[in-house]
Amino acid sequence: MLDNEFYWRDFIHEINIRLNNLIKQLHLAYEKRNDCIYNIIDNISSYQKVGINISVISDIDNRNKIYFNKKHEAQLGIKLISYIRTYNYLVYEKLEKLDHEIETLAAIKEIPMELYTYIQEALNHEISNSICRGNNYSFGSQVGYIYAYFRKLSPESISKILNWGETMKLKNTLLENGISIKTIDNPNGVPYKIYYEYDWFIHAVYHKTKGRIKQSSYYKFKFGYTPSLYDRRKSRVKVYGKAPKDLAGRTIDEILNDRRLNTLNKILAICVNFPNMPTKLYKNNIIDKT
Repeated sequence: MLDNEFYWRDFIHEINIRLNNLIKQLHLAYEKRNDCIYNIIDNISSYQKVGINISVISDIDNRNKIYFNKKHEAQLGIKLISYIRTYNYLVYEKLEKLDHEIETLAAIKEIPMELYTYIQEALNHEISNSICRGNNYSFGSQVGYIYAYFRKLSPESISKILNWGETMKLKNTLLENGISIKTIDNPNGVPYKIYYEYDWFIHAVYHKTKGRIKQSSYYKFKFGYTPSLYDRRKSRVKVYGKAPKDLAGRTIDEILNDRRLNTLNKILAICVNFPNMPTKLYKNNIIDKT
């Protein structure tokens, strides 16, 4: 939950920056509109002479255009018509657009952290499924993109992927029986890590791009991230097996729609239970070393 709070606070901070910038733009647009009104009033006799109705400028809340035609343009010249063109753009387009953007961001700013977390996890689910279907997902040119990288190994090679479920079971059993396990500080302890062994290698790649986005290097997509509702360490909801063997018999769509699974769970389940699919799904990212 701590990570979610950091992301939410950064999100609100970014919204405030954009909101303040839009408000400054709105003030400048009103100043430019007022300048246009003064210029039009200074030349009111010229506009009235050719029959242009400029009465809308007397109502500051009126967002209607001042209408003119090509004949008026020829009669008045570029300079006088430019005042009307600028006025029309400001009141009919610029101010309307800024008002709408400010109202939208002001509403978004009030999103509570719980709703933001829900939206974030829903988006992560969609991104996860896109990656699992073999697509590259771009966060925009200022952040980077992510994808799954598949590699078929040579016959004599074996890929080892940590089996977290069995590993944690063995670790807890050893500790409960008072057996010292192997760690960095205790290299002579009993090894407890259990691995899957495959003749292929799957790797999650996040290609980061240096851009102007504030703290862009801080943000990351966690291929092993599990929504808090289904995280064994945080949730009271019973979480069933996520290992590839536990998901055997399911279709790819059923695997992808299971919100209990993180991206890595899904990709492993597809690669193990559908051995012919990785070369099809991840064909754009495959490197065959055989």
